[in-house]
Amino acid sequence: MTVDDMLRLTIFVWLLICATQDWRGREVSNWLTLPPLGIALCIRLAGLIQGSLLLMLAVIAFLLLFWQRGWIGGADAKASLALALTDMQIFAWAWLGLGVWYLGLRLCYGRKCNRRLPAFVGFTTGVGALLVVEVLR
Repeated sequence: MTVDDMLRLTIFVWLLICATQDWRGREVSNWLTLPPLGIALCIRLAGLIQGSLLLMLAVIAFLLLFWQRGWIGGADAKASLALALTDMQIFAWAWLGLGVWYLGLRLCYGRKCNRRLPAFVGFTTGVGALLVVEVLR
């Protein structure tokens, strides 16, 4: 198992814990979102993870817009930023999972779908799908 695999597995477990809390109470505590965000920021600033600064600024703008409009909650934005700082591929798969999750709920429940949906379930689904794809490769 490589370091990337361990990182992805750790992120999946973290998201699973957050998803459980999000599912039960429609909120995720700061103690679950702030430490990973701080760690990801420190690792990125230390130069241990490389990536495009322009892409990172675009992601930050995207997340701020979604949060400001009320489309995602604060915990969702913090977790998404932590994912983006860590690995853009994980971020993309998490948001893909979120899109599939919301689309599935809309197809099943239509307009009856509650506006405050647990986004972490979608994030976890996306990262879980990434893990399955990586194992099958």
